[in-house]
Amino acid sequence: MPIKKMTIRDTNTNYSITLQLNPATIKRKQEITYAHGSPNGALGSDCRFARQEPQKLDFDIVFDGTGVLENTQPVKEQIRQLEEVVYNYYGSEHEPNIVEVSWGEEYFVGRLTKMGREIVLYSPEGEAIRAKLNLSFLQYLSAQEQSRLANKSSPDLTHIVTVQAGDTLPVLCQRIYKNSQYYPKIARINRLVNFRQLKPGTQLIFPPIK
Repeated sequence: MPIKKMTIRDTNTNYSITLQLNPATIKRKQEITYAHGSPNGALGSDCRFARQEPQKLDFDIVFDGTGVLENTQPVKEQIRQLEEVVYNYYGSEHEPNIVEVSWGEEYFVGRLTKMGREIVLYSPEGEAIRAKLNLSFLQYLSAQEQSRLANKSSPDLTHIVTVQAGDTLPVLCQRIYKNSQYYPKIARINRLVNFRQLKPGTQLIFPPIK
C-alpha cells in the first residue's frame, strides 16, 4: 500500500519523522557526465560516456503549529525532530545520517546537502507557528551497489534503469531487449532475491545480451 504521508528515516537507527503535510512538488535530478576530446584539426569532438552522477532530490515542506492540523506540535519541536534524522551526526563516523525518503511511488536513499529555513508566521509572543523548509539530498550508494551498477566486467553497458511503481522484470526486459524471456538472467545479474516484487527506486543493470 502506498505511503500516504512522506516519511524520512535514518537507516542506521530507524528513527524517523512523518511529515504533517506532503510536499506540493518534488524535484529529482539525474545527470550524466561525458568526456570530450578530439585530435588537432578535427571539425568536432567525440562524446564519450564518463560516469553517472549521483541523483539529487529537492523539495519544500511546511511545519504548522497554529492548531489547524490535528496532533500539532510546536514548530520548534518539529524542526528539532527533523534535524535529529537528517542533520545531526553521532558516533565514530562523524558523518550525517544516510536516510530513506519515501512517499507513494517516491523512494530515495541519500544524505542531506542543504536545509533552508524560513519562518513565515509568528504568534504575538514571537513564537514561530509556521515554517517553510527547503531540503536537498544527494543519492547514496554503498561500494557494493556502485560496483554492481558499474559492472566493470561489461564495458559495453547500455542500460541502468530506476524501477518505477508497477514495473516488473519481464516488462523491463521486453522494453529493453524486445524479449521478456531474459528476466531470469537479469535477476541473476542483479542478485535479486525476489524479482517478482521490485521496489520503486531500485536501480537495475541491463547489460548487452548476445
